[in-house]
Amino acid sequence: LEGVSGIATVHRRLSQSDDLERFDLADFVRDLVGDLMAATGRDDIGVELDLAPVAVPTAQAAPIALVVNELICNALKHASPRDVAA
Repeated sequence: LEGVSGIATVHRRLSQSDDLERFDLADFVRDLVGDLMAATGRDDIGVELDLAPVAVPTAQAAPIALVVNELICNALKHASPRDVAA
């Protein structure tokens, strides 16, 4: 299900874009992080992004989405455990 979120986000961004040749990776990452954070249902995790605009070819959107999605999901899953033993 995690990979589906990344593909759905990139599909939404591409369908709303005027540029069919390229998409902005920074905007995509912001949207994806927002989607994934909303899906976690957690309000105890803060996310700070420092991204510069990067235009990538649309043909590379899906593979990039899968990699970025996996990285973000792993960070959410392993870097911020819900229950921390004291």
